[in-house]
Amino acid sequence: MQTLTITKETVKKAETYLPLAKKSEIAAEIARTCITLIETRMTVGNLPVEVPDYTGTDTALKARYLLGALYKFYLGIEFEPAEGTDFLLSEDDYDRAGASHPLNALERLKADKETKDKCFDLLRDYKELCEMCRTALADNIAARNNPVLNYLAAQAMTFTPEAMKQLSNAEKHLRKEIDKLRRTGAQAQEAIREHNEGHAEALAAIPIDPEAYAKAAEARLARLGGLADNEQGDKAADGA
Repeated sequence: MQTLTITKETVKKAETYLPLAKKSEIAAEIARTCITLIETRMTVGNLPVEVPDYTGTDTALKARYLLGALYKFYLGIEFEPAEGTDFLLSEDDYDRAGASHPLNALERLKADKETKDKCFDLLRDYKELCEMCRTALADNIAARNNPVLNYLAAQAMTFTPEAMKQLSNAEKHLRKEIDKLRRTGAQAQEAIREHNEGHAEALAAIPIDPEAYAKAAEARLARLGGLADNEQGDKAADGA
Protein backbone atom coordinates (compact mmCIF):
# COMPACT_ATOMS: atom_id res chain seq x y z
CA MET A 1 0.00 0.00 0.00
CA GLN A 2 1.34 3.42 -0.97
CA THR A 3 0.97 6.55 1.13
CA LEU A 4 -2.63 7.59 0.72
CA THR A 5 -4.04 11.09 0.76
CA ILE A 6 -7.75 11.08 1.45
CA THR A 7 -9.56 13.33 -1.00
CA LYS A 8 -13.10 14.49 -1.52
CA GLU A 9 -13.59 11.68 -4.03
CA THR A 10 -12.48 9.13 -1.45
CA VAL A 11 -15.06 10.42 1.02
CA LYS A 12 -17.85 10.58 -1.57
CA LYS A 13 -17.41 6.85 -2.24
CA ALA A 14 -17.00 5.92 1.42
CA GLU A 15 -19.42 4.03 3.64
CA THR A 16 -20.70 6.01 6.59
CA TYR A 17 -22.34 3.18 8.52
CA LEU A 18 -21.39 -0.40 9.34
CA PRO A 19 -24.21 -2.76 10.38
CA LEU A 20 -24.24 -3.69 14.05
CA ALA A 21 -23.53 -7.33 13.24
CA LYS A 22 -20.38 -6.33 11.37
CA LYS A 23 -19.26 -4.08 14.22
CA SER A 24 -19.82 -6.93 16.68
CA GLU A 25 -17.81 -9.28 14.47
CA ILE A 26 -14.89 -6.83 14.33
CA ALA A 27 -15.06 -6.20 18.09
CA ALA A 28 -15.06 -9.92 18.82
CA GLU A 29 -12.02 -10.46 16.58
CA ILE A 30 -10.08 -7.66 18.28
CA ALA A 31 -11.09 -8.81 21.77
CA ARG A 32 -9.92 -12.34 20.97
CA THR A 33 -6.57 -11.49 19.41
CA CYS A 34 -5.36 -8.17 20.83
CA ILE A 35 -4.33 -9.53 24.22
CA THR A 36 -0.89 -10.25 25.56
CA LEU A 37 0.70 -11.55 28.74
CA ILE A 38 2.42 -8.72 30.61
CA GLU A 39 5.33 -9.60 32.86
CA THR A 40 5.57 -7.66 36.11
CA ARG A 41 8.84 -7.09 37.95
CA MET A 42 8.81 -5.47 41.38
CA THR A 43 11.41 -4.92 44.08
CA VAL A 44 11.16 -4.06 47.76
CA GLY A 45 14.39 -2.36 48.64
CA ASN A 46 16.97 -4.41 46.78
CA LEU A 47 14.98 -7.65 46.94
CA PRO A 48 12.97 -8.89 43.94
CA VAL A 49 9.32 -9.70 44.62
CA GLU A 50 7.46 -12.41 42.71
CA VAL A 51 4.33 -10.91 41.16
CA PRO A 52 2.00 -12.93 38.90
CA ASP A 53 1.90 -11.94 35.25
CA TYR A 54 -1.38 -10.54 33.99
CA THR A 55 -3.23 -10.13 30.70
CA GLY A 56 -3.17 -6.73 29.01
CA THR A 57 -3.83 -5.07 25.66
CA ASP A 58 -1.58 -5.52 22.65
CA THR A 59 -1.91 -1.87 21.65
CA ALA A 60 0.10 -2.13 18.43
CA LEU A 61 -2.01 -5.00 17.13
CA LYS A 62 -5.22 -3.20 18.11
CA ALA A 63 -4.13 -0.06 16.21
CA ARG A 64 -3.39 -2.11 13.07
CA TYR A 65 -6.82 -3.75 13.24
CA LEU A 66 -8.73 -0.49 13.71
CA LEU A 67 -6.94 1.38 10.95
CA GLY A 68 -7.42 -1.61 8.69
CA ALA A 69 -11.16 -1.54 9.45
CA LEU A 70 -11.28 2.17 8.55
CA TYR A 71 -9.55 1.65 5.23
CA LYS A 72 -11.36 -1.51 4.15
CA PHE A 73 -14.91 -1.18 5.50
CA TYR A 74 -15.38 2.60 5.46
CA LEU A 75 -13.08 4.02 2.78
CA GLY A 76 -13.28 0.96 0.52
CA ILE A 77 -9.53 0.70 0.01
CA GLU A 78 -8.37 -2.86 -0.57
CA PHE A 79 -5.05 -4.16 0.76
CA GLU A 80 -3.39 -7.50 1.43
CA PRO A 81 -4.36 -8.39 5.00
CA ALA A 82 -1.64 -9.69 7.26
CA GLU A 83 -1.49 -13.01 9.07
CA GLY A 84 -4.48 -14.56 7.35
CA THR A 85 -7.08 -12.08 8.63
CA ASP A 86 -9.63 -10.02 6.72
CA PHE A 87 -8.62 -6.52 7.73
CA LEU A 88 -5.36 -6.52 9.72
CA LEU A 89 -2.77 -4.14 8.28
CA SER A 90 0.82 -5.30 8.22
CA GLU A 91 3.22 -3.12 10.16
CA ASP A 92 4.62 -1.62 6.94
CA ASP A 93 1.15 -0.88 5.54
CA TYR A 94 0.13 0.63 8.84
CA ASP A 95 3.09 3.03 8.71
CA ARG A 96 2.35 3.96 5.12
CA ALA A 97 -1.34 4.53 5.80
CA GLY A 98 -0.69 6.33 9.07
CA ALA A 99 1.70 8.72 7.32
CA SER A 100 -1.26 10.23 5.48
CA HIS A 101 -3.01 10.98 8.81
CA PRO A 102 -6.39 9.69 7.61
CA LEU A 103 -8.41 10.79 10.64
CA ASN A 104 -7.04 14.33 10.47
CA ALA A 105 -7.77 14.40 6.74
CA LEU A 106 -11.40 13.46 7.43
CA GLU A 107 -11.62 16.12 10.13
CA ARG A 108 -10.36 18.76 7.69
CA LEU A 109 -12.88 17.69 5.04
CA LYS A 110 -15.68 18.56 7.47
CA ALA A 111 -15.14 22.14 6.33
CA ASP A 112 -16.09 21.24 2.76
CA LYS A 113 -19.81 21.49 2.12
CA GLU A 114 -19.74 18.53 -0.28
CA THR A 115 -18.16 16.15 2.21
CA LYS A 116 -19.15 17.69 5.54
CA ASP A 117 -22.11 15.43 6.30
CA LYS A 118 -20.34 12.28 5.16
CA CYS A 119 -17.29 13.03 7.27
CA PHE A 120 -19.40 13.69 10.36
CA ASP A 121 -21.39 10.48 9.87
CA LEU A 122 -18.37 8.35 9.01
CA LEU A 123 -16.31 9.56 11.97
CA ARG A 124 -19.23 9.15 14.37
CA ASP A 125 -19.86 5.57 13.27
CA TYR A 126 -16.15 4.75 13.33
CA LYS A 127 -15.95 6.15 16.86
CA GLU A 128 -18.81 3.83 17.88
CA LEU A 129 -16.91 0.88 16.38
CA CYS A 130 -13.77 1.83 18.34
CA GLU A 131 -15.81 2.06 21.55
CA MET A 132 -17.35 -1.37 20.99
CA CYS A 133 -13.89 -2.82 20.42
CA ARG A 134 -12.54 -1.15 23.55
CA THR A 135 -15.39 -2.52 25.68
CA ALA A 136 -15.16 -6.07 24.31
CA LEU A 137 -11.40 -6.11 24.81
CA ALA A 138 -11.67 -4.75 28.36
CA ASP A 139 -14.29 -7.38 29.26
CA ASN A 140 -12.10 -10.18 27.93
CA ILE A 141 -9.05 -8.93 29.81
CA ALA A 142 -11.05 -8.50 33.04
CA ALA A 143 -12.29 -12.10 32.77
CA ARG A 144 -8.78 -13.43 32.15
CA ASN A 145 -7.42 -11.55 35.16
CA ASN A 146 -10.27 -12.61 37.47
CA PRO A 147 -8.76 -14.93 40.13
CA VAL A 148 -12.01 -16.82 40.71
CA LEU A 149 -12.49 -17.55 37.01
CA ASN A 150 -8.84 -18.53 36.71
CA TYR A 151 -9.27 -20.98 39.59
CA LEU A 152 -12.40 -22.49 38.04
CA ALA A 153 -10.63 -22.78 34.69
CA ALA A 154 -7.73 -24.59 36.35
CA GLN A 155 -10.18 -26.97 38.04
CA ALA A 156 -11.91 -27.61 34.73
CA MET A 157 -8.57 -28.41 33.11
CA THR A 158 -7.95 -30.98 35.84
CA PHE A 159 -11.07 -32.95 34.92
CA THR A 160 -10.12 -33.71 31.33
CA PRO A 161 -11.55 -36.83 29.64
CA GLU A 162 -8.22 -38.60 30.14
CA ALA A 163 -8.11 -37.64 33.82
CA MET A 164 -11.69 -38.81 34.32
CA LYS A 165 -10.87 -42.12 32.64
CA GLN A 166 -7.90 -42.63 34.97
CA LEU A 167 -10.06 -41.74 37.96
CA SER A 168 -12.71 -44.24 36.88
CA ASN A 169 -10.11 -46.99 36.46
CA ALA A 170 -8.68 -46.21 39.90
CA GLU A 171 -12.16 -46.44 41.41
CA LYS A 172 -12.77 -49.83 39.81
CA HIS A 173 -9.43 -51.12 41.09
CA LEU A 174 -10.18 -49.84 44.59
CA ARG A 175 -13.60 -51.52 44.61
CA LYS A 176 -11.99 -54.84 43.64
CA GLU A 177 -9.48 -54.53 46.47
CA ILE A 178 -12.24 -53.74 48.96
CA ASP A 179 -14.26 -56.76 47.82
CA LYS A 180 -11.14 -58.94 48.15
CA LEU A 181 -10.56 -57.70 51.72
CA ARG A 182 -14.19 -58.36 52.59
CA ARG A 183 -13.95 -61.93 51.29
CA THR A 184 -10.70 -62.50 53.19
CA GLY A 185 -12.25 -61.17 56.39
CA ALA A 186 -15.30 -63.38 56.01
CA GLN A 187 -13.10 -66.42 55.44
CA ALA A 188 -11.06 -65.63 58.55
CA GLN A 189 -14.19 -65.29 60.69
CA GLU A 190 -15.50 -68.60 59.38
CA ALA A 191 -12.18 -70.32 60.17
CA ILE A 192 -12.20 -68.95 63.75
CA ARG A 193 -15.80 -70.08 64.25
CA GLU A 194 -15.01 -73.59 62.98
CA HIS A 195 -11.91 -73.74 65.20
CA ASN A 196 -13.91 -72.76 68.31
CA GLU A 197 -16.66 -75.24 67.52
CA GLY A 198 -14.12 -78.01 66.99
CA HIS A 199 -12.34 -77.20 70.26
CA ALA A 200 -15.64 -77.32 72.18
CA GLU A 201 -16.52 -80.66 70.61
CA ALA A 202 -13.11 -82.06 71.54
CA LEU A 203 -13.50 -81.01 75.17
CA ALA A 204 -16.97 -82.49 75.29
CA ALA A 205 -15.64 -85.82 74.01
CA ILE A 206 -13.16 -86.23 76.90
CA PRO A 207 -14.66 -88.72 79.51
CA ILE A 208 -14.69 -87.41 83.09
CA ASP A 209 -14.96 -89.74 86.16
CA PRO A 210 -16.68 -87.75 88.96
CA GLU A 211 -15.23 -89.88 91.75
CA ALA A 212 -11.70 -89.69 90.41
CA TYR A 213 -12.09 -85.91 89.92
CA ALA A 214 -13.19 -85.54 93.60
CA LYS A 215 -10.23 -87.59 94.88
CA ALA A 216 -7.81 -85.54 92.84
CA ALA A 217 -9.30 -82.35 94.26
CA GLU A 218 -8.96 -83.67 97.85
CA ALA A 219 -5.34 -84.65 97.26
CA ARG A 220 -4.55 -81.20 95.94
CA LEU A 221 -6.17 -79.56 98.99
CA ALA A 222 -4.15 -81.83 101.26
CA ARG A 223 -0.92 -80.81 99.56
CA LEU A 224 -1.82 -77.17 99.94
CA GLY A 225 -2.57 -77.72 103.65
CA GLY A 226 0.79 -79.42 104.17
CA LEU A 227 2.61 -76.56 102.56
CA ALA A 228 0.82 -74.12 104.90
CA ASP A 229 1.81 -76.12 108.01
CA ASN A 230 5.44 -76.23 106.93
CA GLU A 231 5.49 -72.48 106.41
CA GLN A 232 4.10 -71.85 109.93
CA GLY A 233 6.68 -74.23 111.43
CA ASP A 234 9.51 -72.34 109.72
CA LYS A 235 8.26 -69.04 111.09
CA ALA A 236 8.10 -70.47 114.65
CA ALA A 237 11.65 -71.79 114.41
CA ASP A 238 12.88 -68.43 113.24
CA GLY A 239 11.22 -66.74 116.25
CA ALA A 240 12.85 -69.10 118.73
